Amino acid sequence: MSLRLVAAMAVLSLCLGGLFWMRGSEEPQRMVAVSDAKQPRLILYNGEEIALGMEKEGEQTVYHPYFIINRKEKSIIYSDSVATEEKEMHYNLLEVPRGAEYELVLPDGTHVWLNADSRLRFPTHFDREERRVSLEGEAYFQVAKEADRPFRVEAFSQMVEVLGTEFNVYAYQNEDLMYTTLVGGRVAIALEGSEERQVLLPGQQAMVGKRDGSVVVREVSITQVVDWKNGMFVFDEQPLEVILRKAARWYDVEIS
Repeated sequence: MSLRLVAAMAVLSLCLGGLFWMRGSEEPQRMVAVSDAKQPRLILYNGEEIALGMEKEGEQTVYHPYFIINRKEKSIIYSDSVATEEKEMHYNLLEVPRGAEYELVLPDGTHVWLNADSRLRFPTHFDREERRVSLEGEAYFQVAKEADRPFRVEAFSQMVEVLGTEFNVYAYQNEDLMYTTLVGGRVAIALEGSEERQVLLPGQQAMVGKRDGSVVVREVSITQVVDWKNGMFVFDEQPLEVILRKAARWYDVEIS
């Protein structure tokens, strides 16, 4: 048996053991499944909160002047048809807790998949100059193409600008690094206070340090980065602590 295989088996054993050991518990507890977790919520600009994810008896679809919520499909579809130049722009917040995920279609037709423990702030409609949202956590974006109106994602000190493409942003509060991975098209990474922009090509990932503002671009496996969107974990030569942090978010558990 090779040393690499032995090491892989040891790491797998540690991961499985860690997932079933809760902090402060004397006995292992049942792992929290995604369906058992707290549900996402949509916080409207007026303070109203709408619970998402779980179907209410006799209510699978919720209609609103700006959007339609499909509880069965766990998705929100926004509409820009009621927007006018005179209408005031309001910002809503979609919060996805640990152990859950959610899909959102923005007013311009852009699809956003939010991973566990993530928050997306977005307007009820976009203005003529740009399309801008703010992210904390992880999200996969499939941006609707509009050559004259760029799409921008704010994530702490990082700004990702695109015209029409697919990419993944990983930017959690408790992580020292932010990752932007380009699946297709073209994106530009800019840091707060700097005029320099780093352009990514498909298959490349920008790794940005929150503390020092360093930017490292590297080639990555797209499957490993974005398959969370399809309900899969794919890890290749990842540190154990990184694997366990992601598992903790997905299953809403504390691992020590």
